Amino acid sequence: MHSESRRAFLSGRRHVEQVSAWDQFCLQLGQKAQGEKRVLGGEQLCFTPETPADVHHARNLCALHQVMMGVEGVPHRQSDDTLPTLWVDPKNLNKFQILQPENGHWFVQPGCLLGELSEAGLRGLAAWPAEWTIAAWLLDRHSQSWRTGHTHLSGVVHASLVMDDGTVSSLGAFGQNNTKPLNTPRLRQMVPQLFQLQNSEMGQACLALPLWEARYRLDALLPVQADHDLNLAHLLLGSGGDLGWLEWVVLDARCLSTEAVWEHSQAGLLREKSLQIAAADIEMEVKQCFDPQGNFTHPAQEWDGLKL
Repeated sequence: MHSESRRAFLSGRRHVEQVSAWDQFCLQLGQKAQGEKRVLGGEQLCFTPETPADVHHARNLCALHQVMMGVEGVPHRQSDDTLPTLWVDPKNLNKFQILQPENGHWFVQPGCLLGELSEAGLRGLAAWPAEWTIAAWLLDRHSQSWRTGHTHLSGVVHASLVMDDGTVSSLGAFGQNNTKPLNTPRLRQMVPQLFQLQNSEMGQACLALPLWEARYRLDALLPVQADHDLNLAHLLLGSGGDLGWLEWVVLDARCLSTEAVWEHSQAGLLREKSLQIAAADIEMEVKQCFDPQGNFTHPAQEWDGLKL
């Protein structure tokens, strides 16, 4: 009897079943990153990393295999489940500590729960569900619906953001009183573009409204109160996780406010077609500045019934 290897030699190389790009991605993620992986259906996977390094491994693999990366658990976010997506759950990245008791600054990782933070001293978070993570709160559009030019009420002082090219941008106060240089080439390239967008006709149209209607808070570059410097970290408020991965944030317990109220359904401000177009254009341009390679999740066309 001929052996299997003998028959293979006589008949030629046996057909090798092709492995899909998605299957390759899942296999390599299991090899290179520690943490729980849970299949959501189709080409959708939920990943709970053990360490920040696991997130960087995941982002590299997402870029390599053209898989989008998003933040799991952001409330009120409509997602497109037709594209290969890795949803990253930050719940294990949950360290926090007070940095400077005299000025109320806290270092917070994205998986920290609002209930725990509120009990520890960040009282302004008590108005929100205790089971939310700080990432869910910071990236949710409802909880960040501050009036135009009042993003300082979020209490966000600083943020670390993993960009689509794998670099880590340090986002914080920016202006005459803050001389810290922009720390990455991507950041130095995109900040002038964001200011140009703010000064554009569509930017000015949205800035004239009492409530900020576009998805990404470009109004962070023009605070209403003169004693508040503009803060690049505020660009992340309500962004849904579309602009990058939030590694950590510094919050000021003294500034954190519960003022935000979701008023869009009552205000009806975007009924004018020109304003809808302006908001949509701003969203596209800001997204392009932060994520030109499209490695992070894209916003759905509708968000809670608002066509933006």
